[in-house]
Amino acid sequence: MIGPCNELELFAAHIARNLDGIGRQSIRGLDLSLARSFCRQGLFRDPVSRSAKPGDTEAFTPVKSIVELLDGAGALIVAGGAYDYEVLARAIGPILDRSLTIILAGCPFMASIELGRHLDALRPDLILDVIEMDYPFDRRQVNLAGRTRNELRRSMQAACSISQGLMPASSVIERGLSDLKSILMPVFLVDMLFRDSVSVDADMVDLVLRLQAEISRLSQIFQGPHLDFCTILTEDLVATKQSDISSLLSQAGKQWLSGDCMDHADLARQTLADCVIDHLLPIAQLARMCGLSTPACDSLLSNASMTLSIDLSRHARDIAYLMQMHETTEDLIEYFNG
Repeated sequence: MIGPCNELELFAAHIARNLDGIGRQSIRGLDLSLARSFCRQGLFRDPVSRSAKPGDTEAFTPVKSIVELLDGAGALIVAGGAYDYEVLARAIGPILDRSLTIILAGCPFMASIELGRHLDALRPDLILDVIEMDYPFDRRQVNLAGRTRNELRRSMQAACSISQGLMPASSVIERGLSDLKSILMPVFLVDMLFRDSVSVDADMVDLVLRLQAEISRLSQIFQGPHLDFCTILTEDLVATKQSDISSLLSQAGKQWLSGDCMDHADLARQTLADCVIDHLLPIAQLARMCGLSTPACDSLLSNASMTLSIDLSRHARDIAYLMQMHETTEDLIEYFNG
């Protein structure tokens, strides 16, 4: 595993629990706070500190180098947060001596495509399965997807070591568009930072319903399902008995904003920036590639930038490389639907 120490502890504890009897020597972790050369290269953009329950610090063996981490490894878990995937590929690519499953857990929209293309260019001689999943410890259902369905099938056993509540998506597009926490958190955070509280009123419900319509249209272009936010929220939220969109949004706000985000404005601002940069802006860019207008999403993005006094679009994860890989939008759609 590679990631910040608090995430490594949490992931290791769950893996040890799901794989009963596995020893700590079988789970190695590289704490990125110790990997100063990576930090200088910009490999790891400091993530939001999660208020997760502490894991078992004895559940994994700490290592100090990528070489030691990957020695004999069958799977690599990249835990939580966003990375510079080109730098990550250059760090691990030359060291790999065998095929490997790479799991990006809690990653940005289409991160598996971004990392995979860099690794494939560096190591075309290896079979590397790169899959992505939602952050697995704050929801009941965890969506995951591979670059191809074959990659996902080959990686399921390794993924099940992290969470038992896995729901395979048909593509990385469907996985990302179903990650409602990442998509809707900016709605709550803009409201909270602007008014010092969250009010699920008629305007917020209207915005969310318009977002649902826009994201569903994008999903259907890639032969994905119509995305019913009520259904997804009901599946995601813990112990909810709500059914209407207003009540579900109120419940989501209470669960998602509990703890650190409500207590620390700087953390709320960082969370807002991360969700916009890593999820909403790439989704809006993909919609434009497909000829779709997204006025609701654009309005939310504009409000987020104004709230933070930063032009977030200048910091977005650029997915223009997709059109470099595919000559036309039709080719792009066929790639994800294939």
